[in-house]
Amino acid sequence: MSIGSEIFDKQKVGLSGEFFVAAELLKRNFQVSLTFGNAKSVDLIAFKDELKPLKIQVKTLRSHNSYTVDKSKLKGHYFIFVVLNKIGEQPTFYIIDCESILLNLEKFYGSSIGSKRETINYGSLKLFKDNWHILDKI
Repeated sequence: MSIGSEIFDKQKVGLSGEFFVAAELLKRNFQVSLTFGNAKSVDLIAFKDELKPLKIQVKTLRSHNSYTVDKSKLKGHYFIFVVLNKIGEQPTFYIIDCESILLNLEKFYGSSIGSKRETINYGSLKLFKDNWHILDKI
C-alpha cells in the first residue's frame, strides 16, 4: 500500500465511523449535521427537541486498538469511539463525555500522557459501550 492510499484508507475509515454514528443518532430521534474537511474541530453536531447542540467528535478504528486523541482538545465535546469490525458485523460504539476522560487521564491515557502521540486504549472504554443515554441528559 502506498502512502497516498494509506491516507485515503484512513479517510474512508473515519467517514465510515461518522456515518454510522449519524445513523445511530438519527435512529434515536436526534437531528444531525456532519461537518466535512480535514481541519475541523468537531465531526457532528446533534440536537434533540431544540436543546443545546451537542458537539461530537468521532474516532474510528477498523479493529480494537488505541485511539489517537490529543488531550488538549477534549473540552466541550462528546466522544464516540467506533470499532468498525469485520464486514457483515455491526460496529461497536463507546460513548463518553470529555469531562469523564479529563477526570481520569491516567486511566484512559496510561503511559502515553505527554508523549508525542497520546492515545486512549479501547480497554478503558469498555464501561461506556453503547452508552447512548448520556446524550439524552443534556
